[in-house]
Amino acid sequence: MRYAQPAGSVPRLYIPYRFSQLAQDPHAWILVTEGEKKSLKAVQEGLACVAVSGIWCWRRSGDDLDDQEPLLPDFDCIRIQGRKIALVYDSDITPEHEGYPAFERLAAVLRSKGVGEVRILTLPTPGKRGLTAKVGTESSMGSEDHAGDNLNNPNPEGYSEKKKIGLDDFLVALGEQGRARVLELIEAAPSYLTPEERVEEVLKTLEIASPKQQLQAYQDVLPKVAAAPIEGVKLELIIRRIKTVLDIKASAIRGEIEKLRREHEQKRLKKSPKSTQEERAVEVLEACKGLADKPNILEKISEVLEQSGLAGERENALILYLAFTSRLQERPINVYINGPSAGGKTFLVQSVSQLFDAECFYRFDASSEKALIYTDQEFKHRVVLIGETTALNFHSGEDSGDSIGATIVRSLVWGNEIRYITVERNASGETIAREIVKKGPTGLCITGTRTLEPELATRVLTLEIKDNPEQTRAVLQATARKYSGLVQQSLNLEPLKALQRWLQLTAPHTVIIPYAGELAKLYDTTEIRARRDFTQLLIFIAAHAVLHQRSRRRDKQGRIVAEPQDYIAIYRLAGAIFDAIVSDGLTNQQRVTIEIVGRLNEDLPEDEQGVSLGEIAKELGISKEAVRKRLKNPMAQGFILNTETHRGKPGRYKLGEHLPNPKAALPSPEILFPSLSESDVATPEIHQNGSTKSSVNPPLSEVVDGLAVAVDQVQGQVKGDGNPHELVASSESAKEREVFEL
Repeated sequence: MRYAQPAGSVPRLYIPYRFSQLAQDPHAWILVTEGEKKSLKAVQEGLACVAVSGIWCWRRSGDDLDDQEPLLPDFDCIRIQGRKIALVYDSDITPEHEGYPAFERLAAVLRSKGVGEVRILTLPTPGKRGLTAKVGTESSMGSEDHAGDNLNNPNPEGYSEKKKIGLDDFLVALGEQGRARVLELIEAAPSYLTPEERVEEVLKTLEIASPKQQLQAYQDVLPKVAAAPIEGVKLELIIRRIKTVLDIKASAIRGEIEKLRREHEQKRLKKSPKSTQEERAVEVLEACKGLADKPNILEKISEVLEQSGLAGERENALILYLAFTSRLQERPINVYINGPSAGGKTFLVQSVSQLFDAECFYRFDASSEKALIYTDQEFKHRVVLIGETTALNFHSGEDSGDSIGATIVRSLVWGNEIRYITVERNASGETIAREIVKKGPTGLCITGTRTLEPELATRVLTLEIKDNPEQTRAVLQATARKYSGLVQQSLNLEPLKALQRWLQLTAPHTVIIPYAGELAKLYDTTEIRARRDFTQLLIFIAAHAVLHQRSRRRDKQGRIVAEPQDYIAIYRLAGAIFDAIVSDGLTNQQRVTIEIVGRLNEDLPEDEQGVSLGEIAKELGISKEAVRKRLKNPMAQGFILNTETHRGKPGRYKLGEHLPNPKAALPSPEILFPSLSESDVATPEIHQNGSTKSSVNPPLSEVVDGLAVAVDQVQGQVKGDGNPHELVASSESAKEREVFEL
């Protein structure tokens, strides 16, 4: 039975009339189930039971990830502090069910609100002779290992044919034994532990285990770690604890954990006769609807990243998030994160990747060049994370562009698949050729300290880690907040992960960009690589539109229509990266360094010009190694010269060729969308290489409402002119229809 209610109605906790009387005993279990009539039957049988109207309908609101008071106010009416609560759900609710995270989240929230004990009980499925119970959490929820003996009484007629049963079905089927059997199953269920508590429990067992017991303890701990939503630094600390006890390589432990996570996700996504992909998508959307409906999801992403301890890398982090989201498109965005050692490259990747399920990635830290070929993993709609450029010979240098590893990754990234022919012997000892194919599309994210080889460099967008004192100070302050207890230790990342699951379940996503034609006319074409970079720009815009599709229009073919705010968001986030590409590859940091070199040489005679790395470093307030890295590209371009001619002596640096003014690759929103008001497209006064000087630059969320009317004036309307499904760009000066589809 389903109950219809007006859209936007606030959920209520259903509290039956006799509940208060049944709950007077402080030692009695309070049951929470899904469905009002189920709680009525439970109360009729003498069980203190309340009901939520849907799996996520215990929440006060569904759109705030950091909501400190997520429970419905109605829970205050039943005085839950110190009580024992059992969450009792239908027989099909197992850990593999899309809605299961809602129950674990409710259990965790109840624990945080002072509930004495929480247990989760999935009701038994119909058996041939009776009912077999499934109790507890994790794997036992989906098996009968902890089941009680089958009941001796037969099922009522037709009961065994039911696909699932609810609490009311169970009580009716067992008659007078129903109440006692429910309480028996609750008592047999284990107390709920948070995923972190489960991991800590098995880790302690491992650390005190005897040598003979360690193997079994290791086999117990891995599934717990894999099942827990633990990423980043916390995961690395756990891996280090396991490594210390067993003396196993960290990479091997990490690989086992990722393998288990992939296997779990494959089981979770496997289509069952009970649930189609469309039904699962609807269920997952319920877990992230508040987030998916936000007009600017990236602002919420930014808040969560800051709360998790990421400091000072907002733009890079959001670009990376969009790049990871683009894995569901035909040509994902490829990123290279470049920076000095200990600059925070790995932490940046870990911080962003924790917002996705682990199976979205294939982590490649160190291996042989051919490992990507011979691994049994598939890469379609995933992101390959490569820890260091040296792992696959991606660094620049003589003949590095011809290395097997670089060739493989170029093929994977831009050719959308790997095709590699190898020679091997068959069972008869004959030498035969075998073609290995790894299909894409696949995204790529590489971190490293060195320059990429040229062929690969044109296929990625480079993110530069900040190396200035201000960024170092921000990192120190973030670390201090963590150890001062000011950083939230356990963030609820489930809605964010659910958002990505929903995008994956509803893929493929087709996006049209009505203003792509005009953008192509205005994009800087100085560099040949613009042919590739322009596509990357459009993929960025499409990824932003896909992420915000719940607040985007669709044409008559159901395609998502990218709006001006999608371009504006990318212009603000990634404009400096595209500008650097057309400005001799010089970043803002490199330009500042060139200016410092010129200033330090101003008062020196021509024949004595040349300043040391130490002098430059002192002026900039950074290390000599950071200065050396900043000077590499300007020296290659001829803008900085080394006046020291004696080999082995420290370099002396002065200005070389005249430094041209920076160019803007992307047109400003004011130029691209002249019909929009000034406040709608307000951007920094000087948009070049990361400058953020601005007189009017409100957050995107403040301009979305203002865009609503202007959008129709700029990007066109769905018309029935010739082709009824074509989106026509309405512009008086446009003589052709400009529709770009991704």
